Amino acid sequence: MLDQVSFAVRQGEKVALIGRNGAGKSTLLKMIAGHGEPDSGSIDKPINMAYLKQEITLDPELTVMEAAYTAFERVRQIHDQLEKTIYQLEHHHDNEESLMHHSQMMAELYSELEHLDEANIEGDMEKVLKGLGFEEDTFHKKLKELSGGWQMRVELAKLLLARPDYLLLDEPTNHLDMPSIIWLERYLKTSSTGVLLVSHDKRFLDQLTERTIEISLGRVYDMPYPYSKFMEERKLAKEIQQAAFQNQQKEIERKEKLIDRFRAKASKASMAKSLEKQLDKIEIIEVEDEDTSVMKVRFPVLDRAPRTMVQARHLTKAYGKKIVLSGIDFDLERNEKIAFVGQNGQGKSTLAKLIANKIEPTGGVMDVNEKVMLGYYAQDQTELFDPSKTVLQTIEEQAAPEVRPRVRAILGAFLFSGEDAGKKISVLSGGERARLALACMILSQTNLLIMDEPTHHLDIMAKQRLKDALLDYPGALIIISHDRDFLQGLTSRTIEFTGGKTMEYLGDIDEMLVKKGIENLDLVQAAEKEKKNVPVVKEVKPTPMSTSSMSDQEKRTIQKRFAQIEKEIDKLEKGIKEKELQLADPDFFQSPEFGNAVKVYETRKQELEKLTEEWEQLVGKLSLG
Repeated sequence: MLDQVSFAVRQGEKVALIGRNGAGKSTLLKMIAGHGEPDSGSIDKPINMAYLKQEITLDPELTVMEAAYTAFERVRQIHDQLEKTIYQLEHHHDNEESLMHHSQMMAELYSELEHLDEANIEGDMEKVLKGLGFEEDTFHKKLKELSGGWQMRVELAKLLLARPDYLLLDEPTNHLDMPSIIWLERYLKTSSTGVLLVSHDKRFLDQLTERTIEISLGRVYDMPYPYSKFMEERKLAKEIQQAAFQNQQKEIERKEKLIDRFRAKASKASMAKSLEKQLDKIEIIEVEDEDTSVMKVRFPVLDRAPRTMVQARHLTKAYGKKIVLSGIDFDLERNEKIAFVGQNGQGKSTLAKLIANKIEPTGGVMDVNEKVMLGYYAQDQTELFDPSKTVLQTIEEQAAPEVRPRVRAILGAFLFSGEDAGKKISVLSGGERARLALACMILSQTNLLIMDEPTHHLDIMAKQRLKDALLDYPGALIIISHDRDFLQGLTSRTIEFTGGKTMEYLGDIDEMLVKKGIENLDLVQAAEKEKKNVPVVKEVKPTPMSTSSMSDQEKRTIQKRFAQIEKEIDKLEKGIKEKELQLADPDFFQSPEFGNAVKVYETRKQELEKLTEEWEQLVGKLSLG
């Protein structure tokens, strides 16, 4: 899974650890955290390090505030010591030496409490808990009364409050809603804590990290860029590597042909041997192996859909005394794509379930047109499978008789090929279960898709494939997601849920966030404006001059420049070839000089292009003489 992996993280550095599902990201984090040992090599770990894993470790009998306070273990220890010291002072005051000793100890303990900023602990706890979405009325609830997602938020709050030197975070945004994700992003950005982060939230990675380490087929690729820039550089490096490999193969093929030709002539035999020696010395450029498997998603759609698909009027839903939705009016027209967003528990999934007829309203009217053919992906869709059944059995049970001959092909499109179809549901990873749930969704035709958090457990590439499929889907869509990058450009309306009510925004998630002032997109907008304002410069190529109208001096000047350009082109081509060989070296890819080498390579290519254009123009001038 991992082979000769080496890297270091500096204190305060924010580093993304990326890769396909199953690449070894979580395994690596666990080993760094001390929950496993490598087969070979060593890991130097800092003393003050915290690890957010996917399991709950807090005592369920603790309240939210009590659980958060466990971050301050040293403060608790000091208070225990103070109690003992005060007791000693009260009961052994007749001994002057003992009195001095315990008084000095008390002074030191109070000094340490001041150094630990104990006076602000309660305020810090409230700030972090509220940032992660907790209301004050939940502070004194016991953890066992909370869902697993909210318990994970308390785990995260505890780690943040402990202020370790390094944080290892494995999918920290999985259980967070959008406001909490944005808060966490800003909190970590301004923190002095070093962060090694596994996440499939592209926007979160771009906003927070300044360095990216990718695990691919057991190797690591490490560059000082956030995710999107890293992927651009990786693509460029692969293209350079492939070009260098192809050039080398052409050179080898040319020399092999010369060797075959020279062997046939006795007078050329020594030249053939010389070329063979040259071939033996060539170090073959290795082209990086690449995991090119992709999930293929296409949702079938019915040709005809009613103009108005859903109408809700004065809709109310309550669970006992708790009112989740109150007086909601909602319309969905044919082919519309709408995002439901907001904090967890505000009614997004409830309205989705009401539309899908999974639950009944408490009041009001929910009218779904009888011609609507609905596909529904529940938030807990991946948990609804029977763990004792295989992948193939699961999809066959949900497939209509006419579709069953195609289920293996459908599974293959979702990366379940060959023996994978025989795997038990119980052994599937979260990502595999998510892919299977999506595969089951395309078994029947629909004209309305309702998807509640479909991107959970999907890696970045799989999420992009799903997004592409939803963009191409000609039916209507209601999508619930906290992933800003996934929602960007996907929907034309965004509905925010808060306090049992809804507020509608025209446009996608970015437009909503700008209108609310939650996220600063000034730089993006400025860049777009700059693109629009760039004047289009039409290239005017000079008309070739006839050399017959030129003087002898002008001809000699052109010929001199022509010879000079040929020398410069020859020099540049050699330099580019050298750079290609250097950049194609996998070891050099890891070095800090790689970025500068790429810039030099690109500059030389641009210079070569300009010189070649000038060379062609001079050829035209000379040929007309």
